[in-house]
Amino acid sequence: MSTKKKMFAALLVSAILLVPARVTASTPTNHWVSSPSNPETINIAVIRINFTDNLSSPGSATLIGDLLFNEPDIDKKRMSLAFFYETASYGRVQVTGSVFPTITIVRTSRDCDDYKTWGRTAREALESQGTNLDEYTHMMYFWPPQGCYYAGIAELPGDESGMNLWRRWWRTTDGQGDAMDTMIHELGHNLGAPHSGAIRCRAGGVSVAGITEKCRAPWAFGRFGGSDTWEYGDNLDVMGGNLYLPFHALPSSASRFMMGFLTEEEMPLIEAAGTYEIELNPLNEPNAAIKGYRIRRPNVEAYGLWGMSTQKTAPEICLDWRERGTLFDRFPSSISRGISIRLCDVTGTQQRGAHGNAVLVDMTPGSRSGFRDWLDGPLRVGKSFVDEVSGIRIKLLSIQRDPINNALSRARLRIEIP
Repeated sequence: MSTKKKMFAALLVSAILLVPARVTASTPTNHWVSSPSNPETINIAVIRINFTDNLSSPGSATLIGDLLFNEPDIDKKRMSLAFFYETASYGRVQVTGSVFPTITIVRTSRDCDDYKTWGRTAREALESQGTNLDEYTHMMYFWPPQGCYYAGIAELPGDESGMNLWRRWWRTTDGQGDAMDTMIHELGHNLGAPHSGAIRCRAGGVSVAGITEKCRAPWAFGRFGGSDTWEYGDNLDVMGGNLYLPFHALPSSASRFMMGFLTEEEMPLIEAAGTYEIELNPLNEPNAAIKGYRIRRPNVEAYGLWGMSTQKTAPEICLDWRERGTLFDRFPSSISRGISIRLCDVTGTQQRGAHGNAVLVDMTPGSRSGFRDWLDGPLRVGKSFVDEVSGIRIKLLSIQRDPINNALSRARLRIEIP
């Protein structure tokens, strides 16, 4: 059994108010990548709970069911968690589930850390009424908002999650923003992806677009203002700061790899010394043979960026390229003009079933204030990224478009590994 660790994060409720959230580690489970013709089924039992000392509603069964399982409405730009994961996994995962009637329980503790005890008590009550929960792979608990330090909590990896959602989270411009993104985010933890952070590095006291010895550890839980790190800083990943922006961002290549949505062939590892000129397809293109790259960073095994990681392997660089979407990835079109570079530690996570790490590196540090500074983080055409610690250099040579439908087709890069 793995050692339990506690990871702390923050969920932004408004531009000012911060509400902490937390993820708890659990016993690892095996992960694999299934084929689209034989998708893996995630069957969620939605268990709504209230308490003898708080009989408020834990949320409408109809609304929760719609957000989790309903078919999308593309014209109205409405989606569901099920459609999100079908898209993110290239059809390799299908999500089903049931929403059960509210169960009122007597709780022995008001401590929000006891959410699994609340859930177990409610499950026992359902089973005593004749409900068979054995067919469900995951348990998602909802309860009336408490004075918890989180809006969502989940095992990493595992099969249980809990939602402590305030009313304001259900009232968004499209009716399904913060609440549904939180559900998606917490299920992502269950599937093996941690928070996707962001990092800046400095040279001579100035922020630079590269990796230096002056990078701060990404798990230092920096927040806003002048901080060089933020645990939720990756605005291009639902496992990061996209929770607070109306983009409905799909997972990055690093997160998808850790969730088991990308094979090693679709995100190959480059580790031998040499100069490579490679082509990179858009991450969201389901038929693309290669959707991302991993690059081994030589001579950095002892480099102290991974304070909370239990992996002893050398960190890597993960590359991907995103195209603006209409339902998901609704970020500024400028994101498509460059490739995203992340420090990551993902190789082997599918076999171990343990989580790795990923942090977005800002290629234009200081261009904006606060956590929005990472919004324009991709490396642009003609620009180079230098990893002074490992000696790796990456240059984006060109981005080509298909002249027939004006869609992105491929990016061309040069990678130098010493």
